[in-house]
Amino acid sequence: MTPGNGATKVDPLARITARATGGVITHLKIINPDGKVVFHQFKINKSSYALIPELGFERRYTVQIGTKSAGGRAAVTTSTFVTVRPKAKITTSITPNQGALVGTGQPIEITFSRPIADSARRSVESQISVTSTSKQGGAFRWYSSTVVRWRPATMWKANTRVTVAAEIYGKQLTPGGYGAEDRLLTFNVIRDVRSVVNARTHLMSVYSGGRLVREMKVSLGNDKYPTPNGIYVVTQKLPTHVMDSSTWGLRGAGAYRTKVKWATRVSSGGIFVHGAPWSEYAQGKDNVSHGCINVTDALAEWYQKYSYPGDTVKVINSNGPALQPWDGFGDWNIPFAKY
Repeated sequence: MTPGNGATKVDPLARITARATGGVITHLKIINPDGKVVFHQFKINKSSYALIPELGFERRYTVQIGTKSAGGRAAVTTSTFVTVRPKAKITTSITPNQGALVGTGQPIEITFSRPIADSARRSVESQISVTSTSKQGGAFRWYSSTVVRWRPATMWKANTRVTVAAEIYGKQLTPGGYGAEDRLLTFNVIRDVRSVVNARTHLMSVYSGGRLVREMKVSLGNDKYPTPNGIYVVTQKLPTHVMDSSTWGLRGAGAYRTKVKWATRVSSGGIFVHGAPWSEYAQGKDNVSHGCINVTDALAEWYQKYSYPGDTVKVINSNGPALQPWDGFGDWNIPFAKY
């Protein structure tokens, strides 16, 4: 049989195989370290038999195999083996969360607790599946040794249910590092809300299913701190937030630390749609912010309550650079062929 008697460092998902020569296998029993029978198959009556139980880590198992020769002689063979002791048990966290309601621009992000080597990433990807009721295909992209994302070729279709399965338990993801548990979650893409922010006209147009819902006067980044052009994704909604320039490198002259209302985050670099009473004189006329999308408190409240994570905000006609894909969920700024 395999694993052989006395085997060590056995994979938790190892195939247990028994073969009989000159007769048949009548039964197979697996006993765990506590003496409990965890598997018992009777009346096999075949010359070979195999199964893949989930054995766990650092555990000793006893396997009893009953056989019967062609002449009718019965025998029982006993063997023991020990499963591997991993150097690391690797866990994952997944965004969106189980049961989340999101917009059509929401990528899937999987974060591993340990780095995954370049040479192992393709194998790790093969352990992750993404299926949807809209049957949309997509691709993976690694943003670091611990973070991989998946997005469909085009934005999700509204009213889509998405299932993410990371079947990594017991599988060696890195040298000595094994998946600690499988993950399975579903989330729902509920509607298609996309906003376009035009830095030249100083207007933010909010569309739902292609229909204009509301138009808002805005003020974007000034000439020194222009707002990057590109497609942003809503990631966080904060009723109040302290805007601190030191978080993106501005200290000393011109630095600020200001509490704002209704801050809806669209980038990890610190760009929000938020209330800015001090710039109302410029909203709809001029760009005077440090990069954020300034609106009135009332409009900021409306947008935050209307929006969902995964809704998109596209900035056009700014003097700024292109939004980087790693800045928040900037994935849609990469052509799918290069994703």
